[in-house]
Amino acid sequence: MTKWRFIIVASLSAFLMSCANTSDQTRSTAQTIQSDKRLFAYSESEMSRYLQRGVTHQNQVAARFGQPLGISQSGDFTYWNYLDSRVPKTRGEGKASLATLNVVFNPQGILVDYNFQSQEIPD
Repeated sequence: MTKWRFIIVASLSAFLMSCANTSDQTRSTAQTIQSDKRLFAYSESEMSRYLQRGVTHQNQVAARFGQPLGISQSGDFTYWNYLDSRVPKTRGEGKASLATLNVVFNPQGILVDYNFQSQEIPD
């Protein structure tokens, strides 16, 4: 079942990201990431500490990461999608980074599952 949830979340995320245009993504990224760190700066272990299945509530996710870039509904589940990117203006200013966070909530607003991916993009 978890494998299917992952496939569904990844597919929804890809669909939502393909629908958004670049200027909307840039604006939404700035509005979405309201914590002291950018999304791509989080480690897997930090995410697992902040996002606990069956415990974490939507309000806690919104307080830490801000409003999601996309929200969708499938059956009883609500999906929140976050995207954060960093693109250096010139070579030598660091590597480009991309991070996605997809969060699934049950009807009570409790986190059921999440998928976090963060990577640096080689030159």
